[in-house]
Amino acid sequence: MAAIMAVVSLRADAEHLAGAIGPRHPGRPEALAAAADWLEARLSASGLSPRREPFGAMCNILADVHGEQPGTVLLGAHYDSVPDVADAPGADDNASGVAALLALAARLATEPPSCTVRIALFANEEGMRWGRERGGSWHHACRLRPGELRAALILDALGCYDARAGSQAWPAWWMPYVHGSRGDFLCVQAAWRDRALARRCLHAAQGHGLPVRGCWWPGQAWQLMGDQESFHHHGVPVVTLSDTDRFRNPRFHKPSDRPETLDYASLARATDAAWAVLSAMTGRRDCSTA
Repeated sequence: MAAIMAVVSLRADAEHLAGAIGPRHPGRPEALAAAADWLEARLSASGLSPRREPFGAMCNILADVHGEQPGTVLLGAHYDSVPDVADAPGADDNASGVAALLALAARLATEPPSCTVRIALFANEEGMRWGRERGGSWHHACRLRPGELRAALILDALGCYDARAGSQAWPAWWMPYVHGSRGDFLCVQAAWRDRALARRCLHAAQGHGLPVRGCWWPGQAWQLMGDQESFHHHGVPVVTLSDTDRFRNPRFHKPSDRPETLDYASLARATDAAWAVLSAMTGRRDCSTA
């Protein structure tokens, strides 16, 4: 019953953000504002105290869940959709990550973490292709005090899974020989610098119903885009959980990236894995070492 309720809740949130609200970006400011209002209300309904972090005409939505131990781990996802494709509602990228984050936020409200978790919903991640300073995550990372965050966990595209051979593409020719060609797994992405943290996260993510693979090869710049790159640039250890978006989902950044195309049972499993990863990141004082 709990598993069914989790699937229902994830579907409802993804359908509201990518369906009822739909495309949401600076070119559609009313929709982007509606998304921010809705997210603030959803966090409040979970018993949290959200606050807005404005930048330009947009805002991030933040909420802290306090723990007894020192330090803060950030849990983030972007809530905007791609601006340069007409009518692209952004279900996998990134209503799926937002739905997972909202589920984790509700759980954090009833199961407080060991150390503080900062929930962060970022605007305009997609706009960082035209300058990283345009993104909400960059705005937030620029204003961090030295050592303010132990680590960051980013949820970005978690709803597409396909067990057929050939369903998974990779940016380098050799990667299928290491990771396979089936898009049925959850990917733990990190920079080489953060490989010790990534290994801990990979271990934590296993055993929740999805295969898990880790990608932190030297020189793989594709792993450091968007929100992850913002925190990496500012010295924060950061890991992203993803279905690898463009390398798996044929609907990536298209009008066909709609809520009905998501695999909600697998999204629920990915959310369980994300909870385990977050628990591992908050359970030790030094999250950057194995």
